[in-house]
Amino acid sequence: MEKGGKKRRKKLKVQIAPAQLGVEQPAPLRPEIDRRALDGWLTEPQLTGLQTQLSAGVARQLIGEAFDSGHPSALATMADNVEQARKRVKRFGSTTAVVLGDGHRAWRRVERAVDDLLRDADDLRRDVDGLLRDVPDLPSSSDLARDVKNLILRQLVSEARQGEALTGVLHDVANYARGRRDPLNLRLGRSLGDNEAAEMLDRLPLDLSTLGLPSPSVIAQAEGVLMGLKDHEVFVGLPTAATQGGDAAVVFGPDRTADEYQRLSETLRSRRAGALLSEAQRIELADVISEARTREVEPRIVTTNWDVMRVLRNLPPAAEPIGPNDAPTQADVQVDGVTLHLFSVASPRNPFPLRSQVSQLASDQFPIQFGQAVRVTFADNKTADGRLYGYTTLGNARVLLDGGEILYALSDTESVASIPDDLVPNFLGVEHPRTQAWEEKRVPLTGDLGRFPEVLEYRDALRDLKTRQVAGRTLSVNQYTDLIRGSGFRSYIVGGATRDILIGKDPKDIDLASTQPVVDTFTAIVSSPDGLGKKGGRQGELEVRRNVPFGVVQVEPSDETGLDILSTHDASGPGASLSLEFDALARDFTVNAVYFDVDGDQIIDPTGRGLDDLQGRLVRFVQGDGKADEVLKKEPVMVARWIKLMSKQDAAGWFFRAAEVGDPAVALKWLVHHADTMEELVRTRFVDRMVANPAEAEARVRRIFELVVAQAEDDGRPLELRDAVAAIQKIYKGPEPTGLE
Repeated sequence: MEKGGKKRRKKLKVQIAPAQLGVEQPAPLRPEIDRRALDGWLTEPQLTGLQTQLSAGVARQLIGEAFDSGHPSALATMADNVEQARKRVKRFGSTTAVVLGDGHRAWRRVERAVDDLLRDADDLRRDVDGLLRDVPDLPSSSDLARDVKNLILRQLVSEARQGEALTGVLHDVANYARGRRDPLNLRLGRSLGDNEAAEMLDRLPLDLSTLGLPSPSVIAQAEGVLMGLKDHEVFVGLPTAATQGGDAAVVFGPDRTADEYQRLSETLRSRRAGALLSEAQRIELADVISEARTREVEPRIVTTNWDVMRVLRNLPPAAEPIGPNDAPTQADVQVDGVTLHLFSVASPRNPFPLRSQVSQLASDQFPIQFGQAVRVTFADNKTADGRLYGYTTLGNARVLLDGGEILYALSDTESVASIPDDLVPNFLGVEHPRTQAWEEKRVPLTGDLGRFPEVLEYRDALRDLKTRQVAGRTLSVNQYTDLIRGSGFRSYIVGGATRDILIGKDPKDIDLASTQPVVDTFTAIVSSPDGLGKKGGRQGELEVRRNVPFGVVQVEPSDETGLDILSTHDASGPGASLSLEFDALARDFTVNAVYFDVDGDQIIDPTGRGLDDLQGRLVRFVQGDGKADEVLKKEPVMVARWIKLMSKQDAAGWFFRAAEVGDPAVALKWLVHHADTMEELVRTRFVDRMVANPAEAEARVRRIFELVVAQAEDDGRPLELRDAVAAIQKIYKGPEPTGLE
């Protein structure tokens, strides 16, 4: 085991130190946020460029948001976006529409969703090359996924502007992935004017298993935005272009030091809701109004942001400028003598149920369980008996039917009820092939802990997690676990919190794995008489957010000592499983798959190796039967996770080490490979998962790989330490900026 010096990491906070009055200094100190950005994330010219183009205040706001959200890798992309945006700057014409940040983001999310739905594959290229050559009206590129994605995006824009619901187009794409081919074939075949388009689409691999469609609220916003952009040349402000990219024209940047511009900015600030605008929003609006005055035009402003609507209409801060389900509205407004056509788009609330279907099976006397006997009633009143497996993201039951041959997800028009266990054959031999060799360990904290001396040593600290304050408030973790138990579900402290306690460290945050659907957890928290949290969070209250597609409720998400409550995963696909074993299978390393059963006062180790690996400080993969090659080949981000955990130290300063002697060489091989092949989105996720600046990341790589005996080959030469260093440098640097095509 290797020992190293301990290093404390401070929480990254955006603070600009006030000037020290009366103290002579040789030169002004850089604000902390600038120093953090220059700590390997941005170069001096990049930071200067951001501050020059956006203003120092806006640049620091956006940089701070990137750090606070845990995505510092976005900074280099932001700098490149600004550089590219300078090439798209145009002057306003008579049919200008400016789409502001939130509205532009809604459309970009729809665009990215279509991109994610359309997955290219090597074998696909071979299958369709001949087809593409035989269809004269189609592009001859072998990158079919790109061609069809662009085709669908054009169709989305076209049909949305003609009044057809964007939702319908996206659902055709989704249904295609589920096996219903005709709707999308007909839609795109008609627009192509070529019957062979259907055959081309029939070979297109679509994948909804991970990201799926945007929420109904986002889709509705995108529909409204497209209506507002109809027959107009689309512009975005520079702050929007910086954070979101895209290819829209960019608003011409005025002289922000001019007296007229300063007066305009102050006018926006002094309006009744002016204090609600961020500096980026205020500058974006001032740029638009200044350009409109110079060009003597009246642009359309398309926005989904209530604060922008309030300011432009000079409404009070508490006013509701548009109802959540209202159709888009247009109103002429005047700011500092300039007329703007304000096109307001509603932000509908997502239609999540207050109580899930599966929650009706649970009670505080009989907690819901994996494999309990249930009866499904279908829409035609026919019934079938089976075993409860889990639930969908919205909490509809997923049931094993026909002796376990079918995993059926119920719709809203179907129902499920508990029945006596002896009415259904016990066909729960549905173990995942990966888990069949596992020998689960359950270690009661009140029992004999002789085999696990560290559990004995840190037993009190583990139990203290139950009373840990959430985000430094008076509320504690056990108030949330009690709430979940009272609803008939179970919860477990898992991941970094359990791992850190058992190696003598004090965890910063706590994750709960819960068998309760997100919609029920959220409803229970916000309606609790104990004040456990409110949506949005008002003065003195904890803020609670839910991300239903990803199965997580967050209490005080902006605080690193907040609480995350995650639905138990299903390693076999989308949705949740009620099996702790399946949840463990979805985790990365055995030491992160050790659960503290809060209600049962015991440790559960589903893999049977997590506790032993914690004692040995070993890094072993859960998936791939623990084989590094299988896991790291498929998932580039797992290389980052492996490097991060290998760099972790226990309370005595000992580092974690690889469970298998050959793992470092395998990790080195795939680090080098992925550095050359990973897509930009994967690269940013890799960097963010490292939770380290470039210098720290390079130091980690050097320490881990310096003793690796080269065992892999790349282009006929053995991999060496310099290959690993070059690879991590390349990943952090990202792709070279490219000009517009």
